[in-house]
Amino acid sequence: MKIHLLMLTAVAGLAYILTPGPGVLALFGVGANHGRAAGAYFALGHLVGDCVWAALALIGLIGIHSIGPLFFQCLGWACGSYLIWLGFKVIFSRPQSGSVILKKIYPMKYGLTFGMTNPKSYPVAMAMFTGLIGAGAASLAWRDLPILLMLAFFGFLLGWMALIFVASTQAVRVFYFRFENFILRASGLVFLIFGFLSIIHSLTLSDM
Repeated sequence: MKIHLLMLTAVAGLAYILTPGPGVLALFGVGANHGRAAGAYFALGHLVGDCVWAALALIGLIGIHSIGPLFFQCLGWACGSYLIWLGFKVIFSRPQSGSVILKKIYPMKYGLTFGMTNPKSYPVAMAMFTGLIGAGAASLAWRDLPILLMLAFFGFLLGWMALIFVASTQAVRVFYFRFENFILRASGLVFLIFGFLSIIHSLTLSDM
């Protein structure tokens, strides 16, 4: 495998984490409410989901023609539908309900649940890895999957460390609490957008 593909895999992992979306917004909420340690626990739990979705994206990139698109289409539909439902729930929730929910859960458990059910993850992971290493996908084999996942994990780790630091700063905490209700509504809109994009992406798989 070419060295530049290995480097680009780590870059794709970093870009995947830093892309604004539900996970980033959730981390900012946890960090603003509970501080850096809670944000780190949230990220640690979310990291499990990141690895799962990245593995599915890389498997799809390496062997979608041998596996077939049906499995990945079902994933897209299920994830997109869940995120659309979650988006409507957040948008029409009562003021301050988001903070109340955050205070009643354990950050690591919340991060794990969020990471495993975050429907933005698969389509964005697929887009990131396809965009950066897709041109060399023909040279990839199943034996390359472990090292690709390891490098993606390294990129994830760097991304989460940067976000944890930013999310727990005083300036971000002040900004979050001042505009908390607006941010919650905006996150609901982001959920809706990614939900519809997830479903649209799953439809395009039948053409691959």
